[in-house]
Amino acid sequence: MLTVKRNPHYWDADKVRLNGIHFYPIPVASTEERMYRAGQLHVTDRVPAEKIAVYRKRDPASLRITPYLGSYFYRLNVGVPPLNDARVRRALALAINRGQIVEHITLGGQQPAGFLTPPDTAGYTAAAGVGHDPDAARALLAAAGFPGGRRFPELELMFNADELNRKIATAIQQMWSRELGIQVALVSQDWKVHLSRESNLQYAISRASWIGDYVDPTTFLDLFRSDGGNNRTGWKNAGYDALLDAAARAPDTAARLDLLQQAENLLLQELPIVPLFIYTQVRLVSPQLCGWQPNPLDQHPYKYLWIDASGGGCR
Repeated sequence: MLTVKRNPHYWDADKVRLNGIHFYPIPVASTEERMYRAGQLHVTDRVPAEKIAVYRKRDPASLRITPYLGSYFYRLNVGVPPLNDARVRRALALAINRGQIVEHITLGGQQPAGFLTPPDTAGYTAAAGVGHDPDAARALLAAAGFPGGRRFPELELMFNADELNRKIATAIQQMWSRELGIQVALVSQDWKVHLSRESNLQYAISRASWIGDYVDPTTFLDLFRSDGGNNRTGWKNAGYDALLDAAARAPDTAARLDLLQQAENLLLQELPIVPLFIYTQVRLVSPQLCGWQPNPLDQHPYKYLWIDASGGGCR
C-alpha cells in the first residue's frame, strides 16, 4: 500500500478536503471488487466483466461506465512470415467478429472498432474501417498461398497476464480456427516480459492498447511512424510519415483532418495492427466519494475530491 498525506504547505491547501489517500496495488480485478464490497476501497480501477451485470441490477449507484479515450488492438510483427504479407494481415482482421467480443466478453459498453482512433476525437472520426467478412478473409488467405489454412504455420499470440485478455485471445483463437482453418498458440506472460518481447520484435502477434495522452487523433496515429518508439511492429511507410508531417503543417483544421484521414486509411490498408474495440472506463465508485467527474482522459485531480460519510449526499 502507498499512502499519501495532505500537504499543509500546498499553495491551495485550503481547498483540499482529503487528509490522505491509500493506494492499493491490486493485480486481480476480482480482488478489487471484493475489497470494494467490504468497504475497503472507495474506487476501483476496473470491474470483473462477469460482475458488471450484477452491479447494473443490484447496485447501479456504484457502477460508473463512461467514455474513455483508449483503443484495444493487436500488433502484428510484419517481419515474421507470413505476416509480412498484407493479404494475410487483412485476412486475420476480417475474420474477427468484434461485436461478439464486446457483447459477450468485455460487457462494459465498449465499441467494436475496425479503426484505431476513437470516434469524435477533437472533431475527428475515422472514415475507414475493417469490418467482419469471413468470405473475403478466406479468399485473401487463399490468394496468399494458404487455401483453407493449409500450410499456414502456427503462430504465437501473446498477451499480458489478465483474465479479460485471456478470454479475448481465446475467442479470437477460435474465430481464426473456425473461419480460416489456422491455429495460433496463446502465450500469457507478465507485463515486463510482454513489453520487452514486443519492443525487441520477439513475437508474432501481441495484445496491445493505447490510452490517449491528449484529446487529438495524433496521440494515436503518431504511434506508427516509422521511427516511433511505440510502433513495435516493424512496419515502416514513408507515405504514412509524410501525411502526418503534412498534417502538422496544414493551414487550417479541415485540411489537417483530411490528411489525418488519409494517414489512418493507409494504416488500415496496410494493417500492421488488428483493431478490436474502443475502451470505456468501468469502475466502482462509492456514493460517499464526491467530486468524481467523468472525462475522456479519466483524470481526477484529488484536490477536488472529498468523502461524505454522513449519507446526506455530495454537497
